[in-house]
Amino acid sequence: MPIVPYAEVQRALYSPREVQAILGISHATVYRLIGGGRLDARKIDNKTVITIESIRAFIAALPTLKAREGV
Repeated sequence: MPIVPYAEVQRALYSPREVQAILGISHATVYRLIGGGRLDARKIDNKTVITIESIRAFIAALPTLKAREGV
């Protein structure tokens, strides 16, 4: 099995605080999205982590903003 350089390793898990920064939302909103099943959270010991797949799926599912005419 070849060794992958650290710079090429993609993260799979993010803390709620990191997800706040990535999505530009509040701490409470992160936990509401987890509770509502819109973000997939896991536990590593007592630490909550959120999968990158669920972050990407959440972003992809957001509605698009329609451009107004004349703008």
